Amino acid sequence: MKKIILVTVMGFSGVSSAFAECSYSFDATLQDLKAYEAAVSGSTSNYRYIEKVANVNSTNQAGYDLINYYSNKNVDLYLASKKYAQFKTLYHINTPDNVVLIDKPIATSNIFVQEFVFDVSNLQVNLGTTSQIYNYGFLVTGSSQSKIELALNVIFVKANNYSSAINGNSITVLGVTNKSDGTGYLAPLSAASTNIPVQIPADGKVRVGIYVNQTSKQVGYIINGTNYGYLNIVMENKLSNISFTGVINQNPFANSALTGKTVGLQLVTDKSKMQFTYPTGAKDICGVAIVNSKLN
Repeated sequence: MKKIILVTVMGFSGVSSAFAECSYSFDATLQDLKAYEAAVSGSTSNYRYIEKVANVNSTNQAGYDLINYYSNKNVDLYLASKKYAQFKTLYHINTPDNVVLIDKPIATSNIFVQEFVFDVSNLQVNLGTTSQIYNYGFLVTGSSQSKIELALNVIFVKANNYSSAINGNSITVLGVTNKSDGTGYLAPLSAASTNIPVQIPADGKVRVGIYVNQTSKQVGYIINGTNYGYLNIVMENKLSNISFTGVINQNPFANSALTGKTVGLQLVTDKSKMQFTYPTGAKDICGVAIVNSKLN
């Protein structure tokens, strides 16, 4: 893999005080999400109910909710922006190749960064000999000035004796880039997925960093401080807008020890709150440089 020159993320009051905090708004209301639910479910026989994550901390860009089990319906808990919900209400099946999701503008930079925190402190329970899997996470949608370029899933996975899944805790990063299919809609340009086993830190929080190289049009990822380099995908155009959506899935297994447990999601967009080391020249999505180059 090509050697990457790194820069350490540090937050100094003398630097950060000169800039407003770089933030993202999870401002979708339950009404917004129900409109999205109705649009999606009207086009499929597999009806999925959409609810808003119950406990939202706007300041920390975080949400917490319970894992429940429903024997008779599919329920997804969303932490989303109003712009994402409204866009998906309009374009919920096939997305035209000439529309963009205008949500959070990305300031000009060669590399921009964001981090995701999964609070799984309550999921460290013994599942015995049962066969089950649970996952939840974020969807990242990136738009250029001409179309949706990138869909990226960042997912925490807990599996126990489950076929085709890594036993224990892991992070899945799944990316798809888009091109035109020639008939006015999007089709996959490239796709790649990786699943990395993780140890749960003492505070119960798994952290994932995503850095997007606008020059090479690649996406790199860091898990609990380890840089795994670039995912094997490439975009046609650099991104001008980005959208983040958290989804807390419900438990598909009856009588699971995970049912009733609380899980959390947090999005980190301000460089002063980031913890990892990124390629030199990296900035947050608001264009504030991440300082202190590491030259080796």
